[in-house]
Amino acid sequence: MLPKKEMELEDIPGVGEKIAEKLREIGYTDPMVIAVTSPSELAAIAEIGEGQAAKIINSVRQMLEIGYETAEKILEKRKTVAKITTNSKNLDELLGGGVETQAITEAYGAYGSGKTQLGFQLAVDVQLPKDRGGIEGNVLWIDSEHTFRPERVVQIAKSMKLDTEKVLKNIFTARAFNAEHQIFLIEKSPEMIEQNNIKLIVVDSLTSHFRADFVGRSELAERQQKLNRHLHQLQRLADAFNLAVYVTNQVMADPSVLFGDPTRAVGGHVLGHMCVTPDTLVQLSDGGITEARNIHNPLGIAGIDFNNLKLSEGTCNGVYKSNRNRIIEINNSLRISPEHTVFRVNGLDVVETEAKYLKKGDYLIVPKQIGFEGEDVELSRVEPERVFVISKEGSKIIKKEVRKRRISLKKKSVELFGVTPRHLRRILNQSYPTREVVIKKITKSLGVSLSKCVKEVETNKHKKIKIPKKLSPSVAQLLGYFLGDGSLYENSIRWRDYRHEVLENYNRILFQVFGLKGRISKVKNKNCYQLEISNKYIAELFRYLADDYFVLSKSKKDCIKGFLRGIFDAECSIEGSKLYLRNTDRKLLEFIKLLLLRFGIHSKIHKQEKAFSLSIIRDSDRFFDMIGLTALDKVSKFNRPNSKREIIPIDRKLLNQIFKKYKIKKRTDLKYITREYLGKLCTTNPELRKIFARLLDSDLSFEKITSIRILNNREELIDISVPGTENFIANGYLVHNSTYRLYLRRGKEGTRISRLVDSPGLPEGEAVFKITEAGITDP
Repeated sequence: MLPKKEMELEDIPGVGEKIAEKLREIGYTDPMVIAVTSPSELAAIAEIGEGQAAKIINSVRQMLEIGYETAEKILEKRKTVAKITTNSKNLDELLGGGVETQAITEAYGAYGSGKTQLGFQLAVDVQLPKDRGGIEGNVLWIDSEHTFRPERVVQIAKSMKLDTEKVLKNIFTARAFNAEHQIFLIEKSPEMIEQNNIKLIVVDSLTSHFRADFVGRSELAERQQKLNRHLHQLQRLADAFNLAVYVTNQVMADPSVLFGDPTRAVGGHVLGHMCVTPDTLVQLSDGGITEARNIHNPLGIAGIDFNNLKLSEGTCNGVYKSNRNRIIEINNSLRISPEHTVFRVNGLDVVETEAKYLKKGDYLIVPKQIGFEGEDVELSRVEPERVFVISKEGSKIIKKEVRKRRISLKKKSVELFGVTPRHLRRILNQSYPTREVVIKKITKSLGVSLSKCVKEVETNKHKKIKIPKKLSPSVAQLLGYFLGDGSLYENSIRWRDYRHEVLENYNRILFQVFGLKGRISKVKNKNCYQLEISNKYIAELFRYLADDYFVLSKSKKDCIKGFLRGIFDAECSIEGSKLYLRNTDRKLLEFIKLLLLRFGIHSKIHKQEKAFSLSIIRDSDRFFDMIGLTALDKVSKFNRPNSKREIIPIDRKLLNQIFKKYKIKKRTDLKYITREYLGKLCTTNPELRKIFARLLDSDLSFEKITSIRILNNREELIDISVPGTENFIANGYLVHNSTYRLYLRRGKEGTRISRLVDSPGLPEGEAVFKITEAGITDP
C-alpha cells in the first residue's frame, strides 16, 4: 500500500516540528517508511524514547490502515508487482518473467560468474518501456567494491539503441566505504527514491564490508544482526515503493561438503530464510520425526499444499545455519527467530505473519491429522546366550579325543576351551551346564561333532527368552510405560506404581513378549509396588530403545498406539474431561505431541515449575476411543465431554454477517464457532457448504496462542529450504519459508549458468546465458 500524498509528518500524533526536521534530515519523509520501522530504530534516529517511538509508529499504521491483510488483499497487491527483463529469455523464464518488484533477488557466485554484469543489464532494462520488458524507472546503485563501470552501461545501452546519456543520468550511484556507511545510504534513500522515480536498487556487493568490518567468531553475532537489519530496510523500501532490489553476494567454500559443489553464500542464511532452534522436531514425509539439526539434503519433508489444503510432501534442497541473539517461544513449544513466518488466521483467510508480530489470542495453523501407514521397524540385534549340557556319550567322545591327541587339560584347558580344568571336569563328569561358546571351542579344537550329544537347558541365570526382532504393539507399550515409570539398571529393569493391578497387567505383557515374568513386591517404607525383571538381554534391548525412541515414529499405528497407551498409563492424570501428561523431558513431550496427530488428537505443551505437561482437552474423547488406558482407576475418573469443541476462529462479527445473509439463527453464547456446529449448519444449507467445504474437508486445524516469550539464544539456528510446499511442520506447527536466490557459475564456451536456489513460488531450475559486449543474451 503506497502512502497517501496529502499526509505530512506533522500530521502524525506525537511528531512535532523538531522530530519532523530530524526525520527529514535522514530521508524519512514518507509516513510509510515510518510505519514499517521498528521502535528501537525510530527512537535512535529521532532521539526519543522507545515508548514514544512505538506510539508514533502505531499512529501512522492506523492512519495508513496498515495491519494484517487477508490473502485476497495480498493477491490484489501482488497484481501491482512488475517484472524487469534480464534480456535473456532463459533467465526470464527461470525467474517467472523477470526480476520482481516488492522482493529482494540475490545472486551469489565466484569471481567472474556474472553477478555485476547482470546488475548492469538490469540497470538499463528497468528504464525500458513496459512493452520491451522494463518498468520505466530509474536506478539507485550502491557500490561497495568499486566495480561500477559507466562505460559498461554505455556499451549495453548502445547495443539496445538507447540514448546513452539519458540512461546514465537515470542511474544514481553512491560509493559505500564501510558497513555503517552502506547502512546509512539505504536509511537516507526514501526521499531520493520518491523524488527520482527509483524502481531498482542494486547493492554490489551486499556483504563485502560486513565481512571486512566484523572479523572472527566473536563478532559474528553482531555482523549477522546488522546484516539482517540492513536486509529488512531494503525489503521495506521494496514494499513501500513497489521497487525491485538486486543484491550480489560473495561466496566461500564450505569445508564440510565432501562431494558436490562446496560454494556457499557469505552471510549465512540471513539472506535467505529465517530459522528454528536445532532441537525443533520436524515431521518427515515417510512418517519419521527428527530434530532440525539432523535434516539433510535431500530428505522428504511433510507440509501442507495450500492448493487443496491437504497434507503434502516436499523435498529439502538446502539446510542453512545462522545466529540470532533473541528467539521467540510460542506456547512453550515452538522456538523460532523473530523473522520466521508462521500461518495465522485472520477472518476467513490464512495470512503469513512474522513471529515478532504475533500476540496472545492469535490463532495459528496446525495440522489436523498426520496420517501415515507406517512400516515394520527392525529392533537392535540382541542375541541371548544359550546354555547346554553334554551327554555321557558326548563326554566319552571328548575324553577319547583328548587322550588321542595327548592334551594336558591342566595346561591347555583354558587356552583351548576357555574354561578351567576344574570347570571342564564338572562339564564332562557332572553334566554341568555350559555356555554355547564353550561347546563351539571344544568342537573346533578337537575336530569332533557334538550336535547329537548336547541338549539346551534353562538355569536360574540363563533362562530361555524370546527377543523380538521387530517392534510390536506390546513392546512399544512396555517402552512407553518404561519411559514414564521405569528405571534401567545394568542387568534389570524396574517399574514402580501404587496400583498393583497395573503392574500385574504389565507383568503379563512381559511374559507374552519375552516368555519371562518379573517379580512384584511391596516397596519398603513407600506406598507403592515394584515390578522387577532381571535379565541383561531385556535390559540391553530397552537401553537401545530408550536411547533412540525416535525410531518409533516410522512404525505402524498399532505400535504408536501401544506406546502412547503405555506412557499415559504411567504419567497421565485426569481432571474431568481433560488429560495431562507430566514429564521433565520437553523433547519427549514434543515427540508425543506429533505422535498424537497420527490419530487426529491435538495437544498442547505447558511449562510448570519443575517440569512440563502436555494437555489433551478438545480431543480427550478421541484419545479414549482410539488409544485408551490400561489403568482402570484413571478410566473411571474420565468424564466424556458433551460435544467436541474444536474452534474455528472466525470472528463473531463476521459470523453474524454470514448468519444474517443465509438467515441462520444467531448463537450469542459462542465467541467463535466450532467445527462440529459449522458442519451441522453446512449439512442443512448448501450455500453455506460452498463457502466452508474446503475448510471443513481440509487437513488444517487451529491453536490459540496462550504464551509468547522472547528468550536469549546462544545456539546456531537451522533453516530448511523446501521448494514446492514452501512450508514444513515444526513441533506440530506449520511454518513457512521463502526468498529469491540465484547461484551463478561459469559454464562451457563462455556461458554462465544461473541456478534458482530458492523462491517463494517457482520450482528450482537452471538457465544458461552469455555475457557479451551487448550485455546479457541467450547463447
